[in-house]
Amino acid sequence: MQTDISEERRPTAALVVSVVVDAGIPLAAYYGLRAAGLNQWWALAVGGTVPLLRAGHSIVRSRRVDPISAFVLVAMVLSTAMSLVTGSPRVLLARESWGTGAFGLWILGSLLGRRPFLLDATAKFMPAHAARRWEDGWRHDVRFRRGLRMVTAVWGGAFLVDAVARVVMAFTMPVDSVPIAGTVLLVALLILVQRGSVHYVRRAAAFAGVRTDGAGVRTDG
Repeated sequence: MQTDISEERRPTAALVVSVVVDAGIPLAAYYGLRAAGLNQWWALAVGGTVPLLRAGHSIVRSRRVDPISAFVLVAMVLSTAMSLVTGSPRVLLARESWGTGAFGLWILGSLLGRRPFLLDATAKFMPAHAARRWEDGWRHDVRFRRGLRMVTAVWGGAFLVDAVARVVMAFTMPVDSVPIAGTVLLVALLILVQRGSVHYVRRAAAFAGVRTDGAGVRTDG
């Protein structure tokens, strides 16, 4: 029996929320403040407080310091301090690469451990019986494990590409064009990687007992 998709939370739900909050809100804030007459540095600084506050709230709520959140917080604070000294809005723009770069390295680093990022990240947004199928597939199906590792590597690589591109854009493009260009790049990469992941797992038949959907899965009951 197939599980009704309306009864499942898509594995990409958390990622969509993250993009909206960490990219969409700062983007709207930046251009809104620029339209109100604020200079580039202050518009970027104010807009950049959103992901900082979100990371801080995550640490307070969970009562533990997540290594990625801590790294991003420290890196962004240091970048902001550097931009205060130099007065350069481009340094503030370049700091956006810290978040996606750290996330990409974390995803790739999970391949060195017992379980790749994609396994645990998607299982959190599935009903219990679907998560059990994933666990069974991971333990007993070689194609399933190979597929998860490959797709995890692709997602990690995409975030690293985004990080490098953001640094290049920050120091080569007109300042007011970079925020929208960075957001468009991130959304395009997410769509490309998502669809590429689905195509890969379908061709490789990597997932036993599931159909591809969203980031690569949909459970069949």
